[in-house]
Amino acid sequence: MGGHNLGRNMPPILRDAVAFIQENADADIGLEDIAAAVNVSPRSVQYAFRRNLGLRIDHMWITDPLVPRSVKSWIDIEPRRWERPSDHAPVIAEFS
Repeated sequence: MGGHNLGRNMPPILRDAVAFIQENADADIGLEDIAAAVNVSPRSVQYAFRRNLGLRIDHMWITDPLVPRSVKSWIDIEPRRWERPSDHAPVIAEFS
């Protein structure tokens, strides 16, 4: 999480969400998985990241027929490096 202080002052929801993300870094998890792991709504997770870290968690919805065609997805962090960055970062997906 970059230069953010992720110490004891972090709210429990955020601390637990970050721990879950780190523990499952090699797994295909999403916002709903994170929210379920910390027993809150997906919106609550988004709010915790926004309020405490200044980050918004964006997501992409796809229909069931596209799921098997999903090759990879990633967050383009380059716009966050701009002089006046948005608090959003583009989510990109590749399909076969």
